Amino acid sequence: DHGCDVVVIGEGELTVDELCSAWKDPAGRSMEDIRGICFRKPDGSMCRTAPRPRITDLDSLPLPDIRLYDLEAFRMPDGTIKAGNKIFMSRGCPFQCTFCDKAVFGDKHVTMSAERVVEQIERQQKDFGYHEFGLDDDNFMVNKKNARRICELILERGLKVRWLVASHINTADRDLLQLMQRAGCFQVIYGVESGDNDTLKRIRKGYTREDVIETVSMTHALGLRMYINLMT
Repeated sequence: DHGCDVVVIGEGELTVDELCSAWKDPAGRSMEDIRGICFRKPDGSMCRTAPRPRITDLDSLPLPDIRLYDLEAFRMPDGTIKAGNKIFMSRGCPFQCTFCDKAVFGDKHVTMSAERVVEQIERQQKDFGYHEFGLDDDNFMVNKKNARRICELILERGLKVRWLVASHINTADRDLLQLMQRAGCFQVIYGVESGDNDTLKRIRKGYTREDVIETVSMTHALGLRMYINLMT
């Protein structure tokens, strides 16, 4: 109602690709055949098409190519490209925190393969000289098998990188944290949110203040830096 032509609903990669093809050749495909959009018809009425299914094979998507941008506009004083060292390897979260919007990615957690993640680290390091990365998923340790494999590949390939992750309190464990540290992880971000047990229960975090203290103490003892998210 405020001048927008098309809204993409949900994940955008496949939908935007189809939209561009339709705009390039309007006679070749009707907008109404593109799943996962809402748009205004020529007569002014609104059309919302059928929903697009979630992308379950993230390895099928091409790796982001930041060279398509004007890189000089994002050049930092140290010569690196701003945010070019951010890697998003998964989508969806199985936890039920009341304040979180999961309208796009939902409850089902899907992830790139460990091989794909490490390929991206290697490429960004080669192309742009990065030695520090942020694996910016909501919960790196929710898929422990994949998290371990990422660490193993970094060690096997002798990659000299530093990286940080975010984690849910309940998914952290000592053995995995130690392996992550050996592979170059230097910081873990925990979404603690509150130190009050009634608040934690109300926002459905799934752990207590005592659980937080135990996990934070364990992480500190291992020598990893921590960043704690808190609501105020």
